[in-house]
Amino acid sequence: MNFNHIIITTQDFPPSTGGIQTWCVQLAKQFADRNISVTIITKSFDNFKVEPFSYKSVSVIRLPHNQWGNKKNELIYNQLKKSVTPETIVLASNWKMGVPVMFYNIFRTVPYFTVCHGLDAYESRWKNRVLQHLTFRKSKISIAVSKYTKNYMIESGAKSEINVINNGVEIENYYKTDVEEEFLLRYKFDKQKFNILNIGRLIERKGYDYTIKAIADLPNVNFHIAGKGEYEAELRRLTEEYNVSERVHFHGFIEENDMNSMFNAADLFIMPSRKVDRSVEGFGITYLEAAAAGTPSIGSFNTGAEDAIENNKSGLLVDGESIDSIKKGIEYFIDNPEQLEIMGEYASDRVNSFTWKLVADRFLELFEKKIN
Repeated sequence: MNFNHIIITTQDFPPSTGGIQTWCVQLAKQFADRNISVTIITKSFDNFKVEPFSYKSVSVIRLPHNQWGNKKNELIYNQLKKSVTPETIVLASNWKMGVPVMFYNIFRTVPYFTVCHGLDAYESRWKNRVLQHLTFRKSKISIAVSKYTKNYMIESGAKSEINVINNGVEIENYYKTDVEEEFLLRYKFDKQKFNILNIGRLIERKGYDYTIKAIADLPNVNFHIAGKGEYEAELRRLTEEYNVSERVHFHGFIEENDMNSMFNAADLFIMPSRKVDRSVEGFGITYLEAAAAGTPSIGSFNTGAEDAIENNKSGLLVDGESIDSIKKGIEYFIDNPEQLEIMGEYASDRVNSFTWKLVADRFLELFEKKIN
């Protein structure tokens, strides 16, 4: 079979933001750059009137978001009947987005591939678990974004063949550069201090809380937190409890054109994620963004960071469950400042193997292999 049309089914797409949204957008662009027709089937949003996303041959079909919760399988199934051609393959952004494609294949035929990003590897409810395992198994192949995610899928009972394709980074947007004084002042980067940074949704698993506790006895460390989320109130409370409120800076959402400067202003990027209930760090694109800017990272063992960070080369891996381990990781860079430059340079070179172009190449090679 020759394919010239890829449908991506997803509930995570702009204008919402996050790792899966980035994954969808970047792969859609890369496929379109190769003259492949791309259709995104996703949900609409409040006050939707004009499609905000536009790129070459990519078409976006928005299904009613007010029916999405209970009827998304039916909505996507019906849209597939309209959109699938003999040259179509489908890429489901997670198993739930693969369920209507699996149902479609009961009466018709379209090759499909299902991706797992981490959080979607485990299902506690038996009905969901049955649908999840069937969707993975009926796929041409399942794709995990990291070796950790693949192992988590297997531990959760997945019986399908699983291939690993890591996420990518927009290296054209992240690079080493000098940071203007005005930016440093605006975001309170005191260059007399050791500045560490974490960027992402403010949720428990990202390790903001343990980092706050870890710097309590490190008076020369300033911690910059960029992002929004339901965990912010608890984090602010912790800064008061541990007497570090003057050294922890909450920056809220950072505009895209400030992100590269944010990574360059920091001495060290730190996201010591840990598993909280079923919430896991399946990969961590921000480690790659920091690396592209020449900033080394601290991540955690037993997470997707094991793929994103080469331990003792592009950064350090620590025990995300241990405040002391996180503290020792920070202290290592304070005591060995030359490693910031050494690991930062290695990280910026290594990240060239994580471009979205290469990621798309790996997907296309896998598609060709599995459908022919």
